[in-house]
Amino acid sequence: MRIGKRIAVLLLMLFLPGKDTLLAHRTLYTNFYLNMSLEKSGLIFYLESPSFLLPPTKSLKYESALPKADAYRDQLTRYIQSICRVKMDGLMVNPVIRLLEWEKIPGAMHLIEETDLLQAYMEIEYPIKTPPQQIAIEWDYYVPEPSYGWAAVADPDQDPQQIDVEFEEYGRYNYFILSPTEPGFTWHAPSDSLETNTVSQITHADPHSSQPFPTFPVSILLVGGLTFVVTRARGTSLAVSGLIVFATAASATVAWQQHHARERIPQESEAITIFETLHQNIYRAFDYTSQSDIYDALAQSVDGPLLDRMYTDIYQSLILRDEGGAVCRVESIQVDAVDFLGSDSEQKSANYTVACKWDVLGKVKHWGHAHERRNRYAATFQLEPREHHWKICEVNVTRQERIENPMDSPPDDPQKKESVWDLQPSE
Repeated sequence: MRIGKRIAVLLLMLFLPGKDTLLAHRTLYTNFYLNMSLEKSGLIFYLESPSFLLPPTKSLKYESALPKADAYRDQLTRYIQSICRVKMDGLMVNPVIRLLEWEKIPGAMHLIEETDLLQAYMEIEYPIKTPPQQIAIEWDYYVPEPSYGWAAVADPDQDPQQIDVEFEEYGRYNYFILSPTEPGFTWHAPSDSLETNTVSQITHADPHSSQPFPTFPVSILLVGGLTFVVTRARGTSLAVSGLIVFATAASATVAWQQHHARERIPQESEAITIFETLHQNIYRAFDYTSQSDIYDALAQSVDGPLLDRMYTDIYQSLILRDEGGAVCRVESIQVDAVDFLGSDSEQKSANYTVACKWDVLGKVKHWGHAHERRNRYAATFQLEPREHHWKICEVNVTRQERIENPMDSPPDDPQKKESVWDLQPSE
């Protein structure tokens, strides 16, 4: 099956929060969420917490009227400063609470109990004066263990105090983990300004190499010579006749060269390098959060009907904040084998095809916790020139499977790496 549903599955299968992934551990209803956004104006923390988890507001009652923001802004600012230290290029930066709101949530689940929550929503800004090269964060607050113990709400291999932080850096999605054993995170400014890798321009073959005798321009020259004789016989000056012949010959030569010049099909090693760059870019494009940025980055590697279909089908599966709160990210791409299959000479335009077998390791974040997932794929890709750049224009998926243990590596048996043609398409 080409393009259609199978191309959506190519990436979508990795990210849809299936039953086996989301139930890998019990869901912890802590109602404590921390996310961050790095913008030009500052580093923004988005903190949600029940009032009873924050010491300055622990005494607030659900039954009472909603508190006024200014009444607790100063106390919460000092408290945030005591549990979170942010250094930008080695300099300590103090927090500013730019938004503080409250909401009553009746009958909410907290750990294993149903209770009425007075939930606080805060936007805490650490201002930026000049673009930082490094930001170091230390976080010292975690949901305390309940009186009935963590064993009642968490699995033995689950860290109930772990905080999975969504981190949007200059419009690009990322995430990291904070925990009592790893309470710090350091961000470094990217060296590539978040741009996708560029691909070398297509080179054209020498129009005179491996071409038949240029009968077309020679014929034109013969006609031009005849024209020269006729015009001279009619009394036309030698200069004018010469210009007519020169113009005719030049036009014929340019037309012939344009007609026979074709994009050069790269050698095997170069073709594979181009493909691997484009293949990586497909996944990298979805690191962005803005729809226009995602589309523009994807368009650097994909073209034709595949571009719009891939963007439409996959974007909504990657950014699922409105579909149960799942957010997805590719961690790494592990290419196991790439085979150069040559070009299709029956097509008018230049093209070549590669077969690729690869693994995708990613994480799905759902209800404040992240789950690892590894998928294994095999497919053929057809590349064609678009505006002097190679782009992926067609995909045919021949295999797709989810790996039970995300830490399993691709098979090391060399016999299994010779070609992807031994893989039967899965329905």
